[in-house]
Formats: sequence, structure tokens, C-alpha cells
Amino acid sequence: MNFPAIREAWPVAWADLRRNRLGQFFPLKPEVLNLLVNDVCNARCQTCMIWKHHGDREISATELRVILADSLFSRLRFIKVSGGEPTLRPDLAELFAVIAEQAPLCRNAEVITNALSPDTVVPRIVRSFRICSEKGIGFCAHVSLDGIGDVHDRLRGKPGNFDAAVRVIKRLREADVPVTVDCTLSKNNVWEVGAVRDFCLAEEIPARFRIAEFHDRLDNREAAGIIRNFTRLESLHLGMFFFKLEQELPLQSGLRRTYRSIRRMLLGETGRERRCDGQTTAVTLDCRGNLYYCPPRSPVLGNCMEQSAEKIYRKHIAERRRIIRRHCHDCIQDCGDTQTLADWLQQHRRDHCRRVLFQARPATTTPAPPVPRKPSRVKRILIIGWYGTETAGDKAILAALVRRLHRENPGARLQLASMNPDYSRWTLKEMSLQSLDLLDIFSRSFPPALSPDDEIVMGGGPLMHIPALGMVLNLFRKARANGAAPRILGCGIGPLEKGDPYDAMAREILLLARDVELRDSDSVRWAQEKTARADIRLSGDPARETVELWRNRHTATTRRAELCLYLRRLPQGYVRHLNKTEYSSLLERINRQLALWIDHLATTLRLKPRFLPMHCLFAGGDDREYARDLARRFPAGRKPLVEERPQTVDELLASMHAARLCLCMRFHSVVFAHTLRAPFVALDYTRGGKIAAYLKDHHLSGRALSLDDLAAGKWADFPVPVQ
Repeated sequence: MNFPAIREAWPVAWADLRRNRLGQFFPLKPEVLNLLVNDVCNARCQTCMIWKHHGDREISATELRVILADSLFSRLRFIKVSGGEPTLRPDLAELFAVIAEQAPLCRNAEVITNALSPDTVVPRIVRSFRICSEKGIGFCAHVSLDGIGDVHDRLRGKPGNFDAAVRVIKRLREADVPVTVDCTLSKNNVWEVGAVRDFCLAEEIPARFRIAEFHDRLDNREAAGIIRNFTRLESLHLGMFFFKLEQELPLQSGLRRTYRSIRRMLLGETGRERRCDGQTTAVTLDCRGNLYYCPPRSPVLGNCMEQSAEKIYRKHIAERRRIIRRHCHDCIQDCGDTQTLADWLQQHRRDHCRRVLFQARPATTTPAPPVPRKPSRVKRILIIGWYGTETAGDKAILAALVRRLHRENPGARLQLASMNPDYSRWTLKEMSLQSLDLLDIFSRSFPPALSPDDEIVMGGGPLMHIPALGMVLNLFRKARANGAAPRILGCGIGPLEKGDPYDAMAREILLLARDVELRDSDSVRWAQEKTARADIRLSGDPARETVELWRNRHTATTRRAELCLYLRRLPQGYVRHLNKTEYSSLLERINRQLALWIDHLATTLRLKPRFLPMHCLFAGGDDREYARDLARRFPAGRKPLVEERPQTVDELLASMHAARLCLCMRFHSVVFAHTLRAPFVALDYTRGGKIAAYLKDHHLSGRALSLDDLAAGKWADFPVPVQ
């Protein structure tokens, strides 16, 4: 670690030592207060049983003033007001006035509401906001929204709650009150999370997502059937969703670290990685004056109306250590975040690995031709590519590659390099490839040492214009330097632009490889022209072998009256010549005409449109987001089915095999449908690239409609094969 890095790490290390280590024995005064102002609620939420309570005591504003005058609260910087339902208190604004008076260091305050009664909620929150604003305290109103329409009403146990929440959001924003949506996820709304995010994006409202957790105070153990009781598929879906949220936030965001911990708990079967405020500098005060350490697990420590809050807090510090030992490792509650030195070192290592591994410049000289390898037993094979973000097509490719490599080198140890091992681990389970060893490319041990008994295989995905191409080039250089054999099996070429550094990098990768097998004739022609190598071979797409094996096991089928749609949003990388405005305009024309064509096909052929995702990750585009966007363009009575569940390769093949017509846009949906001999039409978003090349190699160019023709409305007379 260099000196600038040490200088940057020092304040993090000191804060970690002071807060998280020494703070357990020499406790710091809390900076965060969770203030529970009542214990009653007018909703009937499925994950909280407070609505069954009958409030017997609520501290008054005067009593709160006395409590906050205690020296324990002299350093409060952030106060979260909740309940119950805090807006049921007529004196809510008075409580905020006490906060503003008694917590002079406070910089931010928030209140959360179910927004069930707009005429009560709005004025009470607006008055609270104005009091805080006058004192220079940041304020935010959090509105609970666990689904759209009837879904939210059902989860909250109150018809009309969604419409009321929307009215509250609108009225609060008109009053200039900052608003954030809070979405709590349980088994009963796991598949609605995308729709909530779409709503928030469309309305330009910040949103925060959390997993429902067991709370002793909420008496919600009886909801064990829906709290943290996710199936494998539901965990995968939520894990990918939190991965998306994580990537959209700044690197240093505490919420990003929280989302990463949640994602890893859902996907990686690991314990909690985050230290929360409740372990160090947060405390909870309820409406009876009782003090707790953390909301989910802390017992009542004492009553602040009867004795000093600071004495209660310090007297029971051993109880906080017990909670940390017994409960924190398995707690998924988003109770704030404190950065530790381990967090910082982990992120620093990943950033360093990314810089070192991904950054590569094309060589100024042409590499020497690969030396033919002497016959010897290959002991280890490292598979590289864009794994960790794999699509259904990548999964099928990987399965075929593993079968081939096992045939060629029985007994060889196979390793898979992944940018996101937690996700790839699920791929290995799905494709029954658990014998592969997973390597994290951002770990300290990557890349592994290489020897002449090793091979590196770039398998599947194209050599294209992305930063990760530098990883492939660096590993191929290292392989050649150490006598290992670099190979390219079943890849494509592009999109690349002439004169682009990535163009030169792809050429060098091709020259370094001992064997080069490409999936289409256009890629072979490009590679031969760039390298003058005559030994570059056309192999076809490796995924076809996986599909053929499936087809041989499923010869008979009954056609369903379905129009199956395997679509993706047009990536901007394929239209780099367009600026942002032009790109958005093209997207709008494409989406409008595509919705019209789908509706036309469904109506005239009497088929039910069904969107099926080939890819559900943030990286590479989540097909379900595009599907929901298109579905909103249809008339109410003719809405297509949007499949929110991530589809396995087997499920996708089964849907194609049984459909009367497939509309394919994802490249491997074309490969799958053609190999299955299913009726299909291809939308060529690659603008004459890999989709056109594949169809040309199989004499099916007439099956493709270009996006330019689609945007121009030239779909009405396009021939459609239907079975």
C-alpha cells in the first residue's frame, strides 16, 4: 500500500478503533436516536403486529424535553422518529420542536408514516418540517410503499392505502418537504419490488429498500411464514435486485455498503458483514421512556423517566456486547452503517485489482506466433470471460465448455474466474457444475500463478468494447510469458470500432492465443484479416450443444397459444454515433412501434404475449425492466404477462419449445430458438452484427427485422412463421 493510500486509510482506521473496538469498553455517547413516539397504528401490516397493541403511555413533549436534557443525548446528530404510526400524535410538531431545542448538534431528522390518513398526515409532517427548517435541521419524510395498487393495500391491511400514500407524497412535495419511499420486502411482495422501483424512478422519488426482520418489540414472530422465509429463487431475485441498487450508489455511500451486505446474505449464504450504528453510536427510546440499544434485539435497559439515561446506557454495556455476539451476525436489518478498516481495505483492494487487471494498452510490436505445444497432460484450466454477469446464453456456453474441456483433459482441475462469485455460484448450481472452483478476480490471490501445465480459455462472450477486455489481454500476456496455453473457444468479435484501442487489444489477444475458434463466419473473416492467421476456425456457438442435448430429451411438445418475447433494451454501445437526445428519441420510436407490433401479432394470431427474461442483472441490462416499460404501453384489457421470476436455461428452452411464435432480440434467444427448431423472428439490435452474422451462417437472414425498419413502422408485412 502506497503512502497516499495509508494517509487515506488512517482516519478510517482511527474511527474504526475508537467507535467499534474501544467503544465497546469505553462507550461513546450516541449520535443517532431512534425515537418511537407511540405504540399504536391504524394499519394492519403483515410483518408488524403493533396494530394489536393498545397504547397505554406516550411521553409528552415536556417529558421528552426532560429526557433529552440528559447528558447522554448531548451529541445527537441524527434523529429518526417512528412508532407505531407517529402521525397519530396531534403533538408531533411539538416533539420536533423539543428535538430542535434539546439537540443543538442535530443535523438531520426524519419521520416515517404509513400515509393512511392524508388530511392528518400532511399537515402534521409539514409543521414538523418547518420547525426543523427554521433551526437548520435537514428533514425527510419517509412514506411506506410495499407494492403498487392492491398489492400495497393487501400488505398493509387497509384498502385505499396506496392511493392515500400517493396523495401524501404529492402534497408533501408541493409543500417542498423532502420525501423518500421506504419499501419493506417479505415473501408476499418479493416479486413486486421492480414495480415499486419503476414507480419511484418515474416519479423521481428516492427510495430505500429493506428486508423485513424479526423485532421483539413488534411481536412479529407469528409472521415467520413471510419474514426471511425466501425460496432459493426468491433469494436469487432479491440478491440481484440489491446488486442493482448497490451499483447505482457512490462507492463511499454507507447505503451502498448496507445493500452489499444484504445482497451477500441473500446470495452468498454468509453472515452479516456490516457494523451498524446500533453496535456503536445509536440508541433507541420508546414512547414510555424506556431505553434500548438496538430496535430488533435489545431488551429494555431501564426507564429514563426514573433514572439517568446515561447511567442506564453505560451500566448495561455488557448487554450490548452480548447482543453483538449472539444476534448481529444473522441480522439483516438496515440499522445504519459504520465504515470499518476492513471495509475500506476490501474496497481499496477491489479498486486496485480493477486498475491493475483491467488497464492494458495494445503492444507496440506484434507478438511472436504461438509455439505448438508439446503433448503433455494439462493439470489446470482457467476459464475467463464476462462471468459474474452471465446471461442465460453464457450459462449454456459455460456448460458446453466444461463438457468439452473434461473430454479433452480428463482429470484436469477447472477454475472459473468471476467478477461476482456470489452470482456465479448460483449459475454453477443451476447448470450442475459445482465441480468448478470459483475465483474472485478482485481478490488478492488473482490472477493465480501459471505454469506450462496450465491453460487459459476465453470462453463464450465476444471480444468487444468494454474495459474488462484489458483483463483478457493481461492474462493472455501472462500465460504466454509463463509457458501456459491461452485459447479462445466459441467467442464472437464486436462491437468494435476501427482505430479504437479495444480494436487493437482484440487483435493482440487473437495473436497471443494458441487456438482460436470463433462462433460465426464474419468474426472469423475479421480475425483473419486483422491477424493474417490462417488457422482461425469457425466453431459455431458453444451454447448450441447445450440446447441440442435438451432438445434430444424433449422431443414431443404441445404448442401453447403464446407469443413468447425475449427482448432487451437497445444498448447505447451499438449506436455510439448518437448523442443522448438522439438515442432517447430512437428508443422511444422503437418502443412505440414494438408495442404496436406485439399487440398486432397477439390480436391477429390470437396469442397471449409473454415476456421472458434472458438476463436479470444490472450489468448488461435487466430484461424485466424493459418488459415492464413495454407492457405499460398496452391497453388495459390486453396487457402482456411479464415474467418477473428469473428463468433457468431449462425454463427458457421449455417456453420456446412450446410457443407458437417467439420474438427474439437477445442474441442467444435467437440461437436457442433456431437450435430448437422453434418458430421465431429476430430483431437485429446489433445493426448487422452478431445476430445478422449468425442468421447468415444458417441461411436465415430473412428471419431478421432491423431496429431501423422497426422504428420506421415497417413491420406490418414482415413474414412471420407460426406453428
